[in-house]
Amino acid sequence: MSRIVTQGTVISSLRSKKYIGEECFAIIITARCDLANKKVGKVFFLEALPLNEWILSQSGMQYILIGSSKNIVDELEKLLTKYELNWETIKTFSSDEFNTVVDSSVTVQGDNEKIKELYNKYIEITKEYSSKDERKNVIRNHKKDVCNSINKIVSGQNTHYVYIPHDGLSCDFKKGLIVDLQEVDYFNLEEIEDIISYKIDVQNGNLSDEKKVYYDKKFYIYEGIGYAIPVCDIKSPWIEYLMQHFSNVFLRIGIDTPQKEIVKKMIEEIYNEEEPR
Repeated sequence: MSRIVTQGTVISSLRSKKYIGEECFAIIITARCDLANKKVGKVFFLEALPLNEWILSQSGMQYILIGSSKNIVDELEKLLTKYELNWETIKTFSSDEFNTVVDSSVTVQGDNEKIKELYNKYIEITKEYSSKDERKNVIRNHKKDVCNSINKIVSGQNTHYVYIPHDGLSCDFKKGLIVDLQEVDYFNLEEIEDIISYKIDVQNGNLSDEKKVYYDKKFYIYEGIGYAIPVCDIKSPWIEYLMQHFSNVFLRIGIDTPQKEIVKKMIEEIYNEEEPR
């Protein structure tokens, strides 16, 4: 049993250096014609997670609450400056050290309590959580900010992520996929051949132990579902929508415009230059 891998194909069980411990999906982005004609040595992909899993990942949670974090820091800096305290310095302290400094420097009781309250919120948002239940509680405490962040992604206002809804996929991701436009990697052609032939499977007796170890570095072979296969495709026009956003992120070229004086000098040098004899 085999199938064609093309632009927009979704491949399961991917390991990610960013989303540690999460079984991600690879979204193929190499051009269809290059894949069909096997003109490429590398098949590039983006990383994706179902919306519900992305929100509860450590990276996803911290990203969608980055606005909350910034607002908290702005408030803290204003209050701390009144008492000649520097946030960039004391944020590196332990909680006990932070409270000791605040108690000894912030003389107004209302300010003292407000600073500690904001600090605890900051710690809650930015802390590394090993449990998804803990992250779920944080998300629950910041519903408004979560909705605002997700709405920006869903409406295409975000340059870091793209949302592909359930209807844009040929398989059943009920809440859709979040695609990370900044996590780009590739498969070589041998890996693609093994993927479309359904060879990358811990149960596959024809796959050597050495190959399983090799593939386990890219996929969850010895954990999770234990195999990597093409599960579905992103439908049109959603794959074009994704590629447009990806192009906007990676093909925008920023250059310094030469100053007017430099341009003037170059032109003068050109018309004053003597012709070769």
